[in-house]
Amino acid sequence: MQNSEAILSKIKEEGVNKDIKKVVIDVRNNGGGGDGVWHSVLKYIIKDTLDVKVSAAYKKSKYMEKYADERTKSEMKSKKISQLDNEEYWVTDGGLTFIPDADGLHYDGKIYILQDRETYSSAHALTSMAGYCDQLVSAGEP
Repeated sequence: MQNSEAILSKIKEEGVNKDIKKVVIDVRNNGGGGDGVWHSVLKYIIKDTLDVKVSAAYKKSKYMEKYADERTKSEMKSKKISQLDNEEYWVTDGGLTFIPDADGLHYDGKIYILQDRETYSSAHALTSMAGYCDQLVSAGEP
């Protein structure tokens, strides 16, 4: 994904002071990047706060021990997952809250997200949110 400033600039150019009928985000053939990019994009587009209830699991490994910050470790509980050979994971039952940008588009319709088999990492995380949020609709094969 591109950096959020470049994407938000394009969205502003196309959407400010216009009657928006539909929003389509195309992440096909997208290798990913930082989650902060799509977080910023959603916040800029939406009219109302989106509360997305999701769980996340991170395998407890030396790599994750090294890179997970203390806040992440303290907010997650350790759990063995039977479907994954009873290996130990850090699990959170939290969620994400997207508060609309005050200067954003304030769009309240469906947001369609196009994906394909070449959509990875944070781009795929965005498409996955459609399963947890009525305003987002994912189209295509992950």
